[in-house]
Amino acid sequence: MDLLGELDFVKVTSVICEGRKVVFANDLLEALLEANAGKRGEKELQTARVFLKHG
Repeated sequence: MDLLGELDFVKVTSVICEGRKVVFANDLLEALLEANAGKRGEKELQTARVFLKHG
């Protein structure tokens, strides 16, 4: 959530509590937490090129 607060183009307006939307929100939050860990050097992330090549 801290990372979202740093992005000036993101505005969180409500909490999502419907089936598929909850799964998506949780996946997004997990991805942001991983990106933040990568930014701090705590986790090595794959490059976009590798991700797009292998999925």
